[in-house]
Amino acid sequence: FLCRACCKKRCMSLVLALQQEDRMGLFAIPVTEKDAPNYRDVIKEPMDLQTMLEKAESHDYSNYAWVREYFELIVLNALTFNNFSTKVWMEAKRF
Repeated sequence: FLCRACCKKRCMSLVLALQQEDRMGLFAIPVTEKDAPNYRDVIKEPMDLQTMLEKAESHDYSNYAWVREYFELIVLNALTFNNFSTKVWMEAKRF
């Protein structure tokens, strides 16, 4: 286990690395109603990299396994909401 300060540092470093990997910026910020009008009807637990970074900064992660959990949620949400073989779906699969 890591101390809280070390956990925060590790979580932030992981999220920052994920932000670098998000080449198209598709997962950078929360999906808005303007971007996808029915998104909240389909996706009950939205997640994005900005929210993940905010959680890391405010010590919301008790261990860095939660970074993986929320990262997987981002990917699952994108695969669930977007049609197969669309740009977003393909990027989520790669991501």
